[in-house]
Amino acid sequence: MSINTVNPSAPAEDNSFWSILREAVAGSSRDFTNGSIWVAIFLLAVPMILEMGMESVFALVDIYFVGHLGADSVAVVG
Repeated sequence: MSINTVNPSAPAEDNSFWSILREAVAGSSRDFTNGSIWVAIFLLAVPMILEMGMESVFALVDIYFVGHLGADSVAVVG
């Protein structure tokens, strides 16, 4: 059930890809019990995907700087 069926005078939600992505990155508050399950999954998945990407970048930068210490240091870090 969408919000518009409960209150017909409510403004229509903008469910375009970019508006949902913007909402996911901004970290807004939303009731996930109403609306599309796919939108809810997307809103919850985007921050996790960004975090995993940043974690990978952190690991690469870590290896880069540890690489200046020598091969043994890189072997210890991974």
